[in-house]
Amino acid sequence: MLLLDTSVVRKYSRPSPDEAVVAYLKAHASDVRVTSATVASEYLSYYDDQSAVRRQRRHLESIFQRIYRLTTDVAVETARLRLLLTDQEASLHRGDLLHLAAASEIGATFVTAGASEFDRPEIHGLVDVDIIDVS
Repeated sequence: MLLLDTSVVRKYSRPSPDEAVVAYLKAHASDVRVTSATVASEYLSYYDDQSAVRRQRRHLESIFQRIYRLTTDVAVETARLRLLLTDQEASLHRGDLLHLAAASEIGATFVTAGASEFDRPEIHGLVDVDIIDVS
């Protein structure tokens, strides 16, 4: 199962999708694709009118088998990951921690194009992360 990050969703949802993202998703076509409500919230925040938000919500619902809710279990996993990263003198922004925790909680691989945030040994040691090289 793959939980797609906002960076991947945005690059895939453009009128001309990013070729590296399309290639990655084709190579993993048999994997279940999901995301989290926190990713959906971040993605939808880029739109500034309600009709666009509704249209993009339908788009998200059409490309994912499931959009996972923010639960207490995800909140607990977020706190756990934050503490483990702090012990290693590392950190992530709260939104990124929520996205990563959602993937960890459901046992999914976290797929991102955000290499600068997530391509660090201390993160790879905690959660299964795939980084799509979009450079």
